[in-house]
Amino acid sequence: MALSQIKATSMSADALSGWTETASIGTLDAATETITGLPSTITELYMAWDSVTHSSDSPSTWGIRLGTSGGIVTSGYKSSVNWIYDPNNVVGHVENTTFAIGDMGSWGAAQWSGQFYFWNITSNTWVYNGIMRDSDGDYDVVEHWAGRVALGGTLDRISVSVSAGTINGGTIKAYYK
Repeated sequence: MALSQIKATSMSADALSGWTETASIGTLDAATETITGLPSTITELYMAWDSVTHSSDSPSTWGIRLGTSGGIVTSGYKSSVNWIYDPNNVVGHVENTTFAIGDMGSWGAAQWSGQFYFWNITSNTWVYNGIMRDSDGDYDVVEHWAGRVALGGTLDRISVSVSAGTINGGTIKAYYK
């Protein structure tokens, strides 16, 4: 199939056609921001970040957690992450942590922009990937995650948190279908 045909038939004019926007995370002034009330029928969840900032230069772990009616799930995530600092500096490791998306750095001046995508691959088992650009004005880092988590119930919330300081700027939106 010619590329022009693929482009003409596979891309809609509205990239979010078929997606429903959740309530956006509001003023971004807390250590944990949570979107609740996701419908039990969703099979895909998309989260977009634009220029999200952090209040502290002290070490902090950023993370995304999924949750059920019983609360935020804090274990069982199996993730891998790669950081690309420059063509000669690529770092990767396994993030078997309490977060779907593990350590995202500790620089108060950094701005984070990117996206995360979650699929319900089987009954309450979610696989995910994400890509993020981290820039503090002096350097740029591209980070990529992939992994899975089996929830003990139906997904109904998603949470973003930091271990020190607060998430204090930018925009975070989530969509589902």
